[in-house]
Amino acid sequence: MRRSSPIAAVFLTMTTLLVPGILRAQQEPPAAEPVPTGDAAFDPQGHDYSQFGSFRTMPQGAAVPPWVHEGGVPRQAIYERFGFYHSHPDDPARHQGVGKPLYGTSWRNRPYHFDYLFGVVETNDLSRDDIRLQSTLLQGFRLGYDFDHYWGTEVRFAFGDGKLRYEENPLIDGSAQLMMFDTNLLYYPWGDSTWRPYATLGLGATYYGYDDVNGVNRDQSNFSIPIGIGLKHFFRPWLAFRCELMDNIATGSGSIPTTHNFSFTTGIEYRFGGSRWSYTR
Repeated sequence: MRRSSPIAAVFLTMTTLLVPGILRAQQEPPAAEPVPTGDAAFDPQGHDYSQFGSFRTMPQGAAVPPWVHEGGVPRQAIYERFGFYHSHPDDPARHQGVGKPLYGTSWRNRPYHFDYLFGVVETNDLSRDDIRLQSTLLQGFRLGYDFDHYWGTEVRFAFGDGKLRYEENPLIDGSAQLMMFDTNLLYYPWGDSTWRPYATLGLGATYYGYDDVNGVNRDQSNFSIPIGIGLKHFFRPWLAFRCELMDNIATGSGSIPTTHNFSFTTGIEYRFGGSRWSYTR
């Protein structure tokens, strides 16, 4: 009995130390506390714009707060009077919610633009049933200013050289110089969006320089009304692409007919100027 007492004491001591440890090991660890996070950021949609700053698109389902239409955004009186009232950076009414609205930046951050255009133009008779100007390449330049998210203005100068066809003598080839200069008003129905369709209407002049069938040089200048539609795409804050379909209506009189100069052009816009507001709504 005396020999078994030390063994029993050692066994009792080991049991007392090991059993609680085994029980603690078998228990499931408590769930970790969630890591606190800040407000969810609006992730860019579509293109990756992280390379040039905080350019973002408005998240889907974002509604225009009612206070926007209740005087919550200060607006300049002259804009309110003529309907050009979206001048405040935090005015969500600056877009219509389509065409990937811009978020974090705006066309108005760089409201001025200078662009190069290139395309083709199709016209009709330079002289009634006598001289026809064939389709020709057209190129030129524009300088414009977007004074609101829905409105802009620009001046355009375009030119091209085309071939003439004489109805009296088809064997004779001729050439003509075409130049167009006009001032236009642009309307953007979608407002401040990545994809920006527009309609344009303006006033200007069209010049034709050519030789008639007798070799006599003629210079012809007509009052013109350019009307058209187009589409712009916001590629970078300083760069945009655009295409345009336009009818440059040159009025005529006497032996000079009214001509329709249908043109399709593409081009690039270099955007500059303005204040770098952060458009957060």
